[in-house]
Amino acid sequence: MHFTHPFDPLDPFRFQHQLSDKEKTVQQHAAHFASAHLSPIVTDHFRHERDPRQLITAMGQAHLFGGDIPTTSGGPAHTATEYGLINREIERIDSGFRTLQSVMSALVMHAIHAFGSEQQRKTYLPALARGEIVGSFALTEPEHGSDPASLS
Repeated sequence: MHFTHPFDPLDPFRFQHQLSDKEKTVQQHAAHFASAHLSPIVTDHFRHERDPRQLITAMGQAHLFGGDIPTTSGGPAHTATEYGLINREIERIDSGFRTLQSVMSALVMHAIHAFGSEQQRKTYLPALARGEIVGSFALTEPEHGSDPASLS
C-alpha cells in the first residue's frame, strides 16, 4: 500500500486538510481564545471554586455561544462543523468550560430558538449569545429523578 502523504500522528485522518477556509478560521479563533483566556486561569478557578463570570462574558464577546442560532436572533449562525470545532478547542483546555459552552448553546439557546415564543427569543437569545446572562438545564426534579423526558 502506498500513501501519497506522510502519516501525521496528530492528524491521522487528515482532518485539517478537509476543512474549509472558514472552518479553519473559526477553529483558529476558538483555539486562540482558549489558549489566551481559558488556559491561564482554569487551574486557579477550579482549585479555588471561583466564578468565571467575566470569562462567560468574554466567551460571548468572542461569539462562542449559540451554535447554529441565526444572526437575526443574536447567534453566530455557525455550521455544525464550526460548532464542533469550537467545542473541540475549548475542550482541549478544559471540559468544564466546554460543558458550559455546549449547555448554553445546545440545551438552552437551541431550545429557546426551537420551542420558545417570539418574545422569549427576542428577550433571551441575544443576551445569552453575548454572555450577559447564563442559561442552564434542569436535569432533576423531586418527582422524576434524572429522567429529562419526565420533567414537568
